Amino acid sequence: MISHLPSAQTIPSTLGGTTLFPGVYMCMTFCTLDGILILDAQNDPNAVFQFITAGYLAVSPAAQVVLRNGAVSSKVYWTLGSYAAISAASVVSGTIVAMSYISLVSCTLHGAALSLNAAVSLSGASVLLPASLAVLTNIPSYNVPVALGTSSSFAVLAASVSINSWSNASTRT
Repeated sequence: MISHLPSAQTIPSTLGGTTLFPGVYMCMTFCTLDGILILDAQNDPNAVFQFITAGYLAVSPAAQVVLRNGAVSSKVYWTLGSYAAISAASVVSGTIVAMSYISLVSCTLHGAALSLNAAVSLSGASVLLPASLAVLTNIPSYNVPVALGTSSSFAVLAASVSINSWSNASTRT
């Protein structure tokens, strides 16, 4: 799917008040979202939005990513060379892949958050995994049910295949 996307288009680092159409977008240093970013799929069921930055993504309080005309969160990707900080009352859609940490504070993420080298921290945040990304609803080998999307009970699979569950604070390898 990604191989069929056009070349990256350079965009300003401030994304609020913008409407974008399917494609690959590059912020040269960092990206900030301080208002409403509209992603318009133009009724294309295969529309993909890819955001790439060498730096960080900072989402201001109450900022929003709004999906229109068939855009879906499972086809929005944020690839970051540094960290992501998503602030209170904001709503973001897509899969965030960061080299460093990801901080979700009292916000809503329609997607997934993956850090390659640090922690993903949730503080009063809601993570709503799209059905097309919901590969874990149960871990059969340990028969531990996983309730993704809550700050009190979730599972993390890391490169070492460790499974952590905040609900019972156990670790299995």
